Amino acid sequence: MDIKPVRNQFYDCFSANLVTISNFKKKDYYMWFSNRLNHNFYQQDYIWNILRDYHGITKYEGIINIESDFISFVKEELSQDNPVILATDIYNCPWNTYYKKQHYTHYIQIIDYVDSSFICLDPFFTNKKEKFPINELDRKIKYIVLKYGTQREDLVES
Repeated sequence: MDIKPVRNQFYDCFSANLVTISNFKKKDYYMWFSNRLNHNFYQQDYIWNILRDYHGITKYEGIINIESDFISFVKEELSQDNPVILATDIYNCPWNTYYKKQHYTHYIQIIDYVDSSFICLDPFFTNKKEKFPINELDRKIKYIVLKYGTQREDLVES
């Protein structure tokens, strides 16, 4: 998958992944940042409704056990050019300076599967493709897949 990370000092780790995938899909995403105007004003469900209605972005998320069909699920999504966003613990990310030092939730995206490892992008911390060994994953995995449909034509620049 030929996807380039988008880094910006003002993005949090989830926003960096959403923008990276949206650029890869050649879709707008700017309404995502409407919740930055007043964090308490918009609830997350409301923002996702805006993204669906204005940009055609729908979020599918779940929790799955690594022992079940997570690898085949990821391979199926990747075959449709859908990177899988993974909520993981930064403690388990070997490329990061916090590896085995500090725990906190971090979002990365899986873009390939090679030799029992996921190939990931972490646009919040690096521009490189990183190898994430399966044995570093938690047993239960929270994943998010963004599907891109039709966006409102009146918002598309001519």
